[in-house]
Amino acid sequence: MNNTLDLVKFNNEKIIVTELERLIEKFLKKSNKLNICLSGGSSLIPTLLKLSSSSLDWSRLHFYLTDERVVEIDNTDSNYYNILKCFNKIKTNIYPLYINNSVSYSKENYEKILNLNLNISNNLPQFDILVLGMGEDGHIASIFNSDYFNTQDLIFEFTNPGVKYKRLSLSLDLLLNSEHKILLTYGNIKYNFMKNLHLNSNSTIKKFVDNSNYIKWFHYEK
Repeated sequence: MNNTLDLVKFNNEKIIVTELERLIEKFLKKSNKLNICLSGGSSLIPTLLKLSSSSLDWSRLHFYLTDERVVEIDNTDSNYYNILKCFNKIKTNIYPLYINNSVSYSKENYEKILNLNLNISNNLPQFDILVLGMGEDGHIASIFNSDYFNTQDLIFEFTNPGVKYKRLSLSLDLLLNSEHKILLTYGNIKYNFMKNLHLNSNSTIKKFVDNSNYIKWFHYEK
């Protein structure tokens, strides 16, 4: 197992929610606001639903997306839509990535938001906390292959005939620049993929792990 990864196995989302609560409270003691980047997809939904019941100072939390499908924000396939549903009973700050039916406008708008709201470190905006899911092929965000590992854009558009929608994604460098990184996985396929990262050298998660100092990895196990 890679020494960068600190594995915690859990069978109840309360365990990861407790870790998030601890981190959030820690950051809020030293800052007026907290910037959290959330992965799309279904993996985070159970955790976010439980987190929404926490008695946090939600007005000081700002949530961003690692990636988004190029769909309307009320489309059930929209990551923003599904995260908003999780937090529908609280007042907090969630920034949609794709808006106004325009990829170019959305990219420009999100870059402005990130540069305005986040601290700058290593000449890049820096999230305080990054919570990632992962695909069974080892992709994170919408970074599906090595063609996009070294993009100079903070946000790029991904199009592939094998993927249902066009996507917008934050760059690998931007994700790597996050101060605290959490990876959340479910299922044996993803667990075995992570255990055998040396056999998956071209995967995005391998690149991410190799260029990180520390990642808290939570894996759901019944």
